[in-house]
Amino acid sequence: MNRIRKFLAPLVVFSLFPLPGQSQYASPEVTTAGASGGGPFGGQHTSPFAPSTGQIVNGGLGVKILFVGRNQDGKTLTISAELQNVSDEPIFIALVGPAPAAIDTSGVTYELKKIGGLAQCNSLDNNSIAYCFNNRSNYLPGANFSLLQPRVSAIVATTFAANQASTSGFLSVTMNVALAKGERPKDDRNKDNKLENVAISFPLITLKEKD
Repeated sequence: MNRIRKFLAPLVVFSLFPLPGQSQYASPEVTTAGASGGGPFGGQHTSPFAPSTGQIVNGGLGVKILFVGRNQDGKTLTISAELQNVSDEPIFIALVGPAPAAIDTSGVTYELKKIGGLAQCNSLDNNSIAYCFNNRSNYLPGANFSLLQPRVSAIVATTFAANQASTSGFLSVTMNVALAKGERPKDDRNKDNKLENVAISFPLITLKEKD
């Protein structure tokens, strides 16, 4: 445990968007793997990680890791996270490009496979970001935004895959959302576009499972 603590200390300096005194890491504690089958991401046995107690906040949106599951083949990671409105007014959010990305400290990049629990633009390509914010060609109408009342949370499940997921080091996950405060975005945003592009950085996730 002392060796892990010594390794974590210098990494804290480089994490994005931490608040003072908050944990930036998902816990490496592992529970016994559950039965295979069922669930929104298919029927393979996973090795879940214990929940993180840390929350990172940006733009009135707080993010906390609930659990991370590694599929039996070692190629797929499923991340469940809580997105919470920590502001005092309603917010409206929708996923926009660039598409959620994940990379670990071994240099392995992970491809997004599935995401659920959050409204999103019709396209997450970088070239479509302006279309989403301006609702050009009806890419992201106001009705498509997810509403979060003050202190209310949404659970977002994201699945990433790599040729071989790392079994040590740390995983960094990022995504971007279009966010409006107070009122649902209008379909015609030429004269009244109050959307913000908010970058979300998840707490760093340790990939080493406890023996």
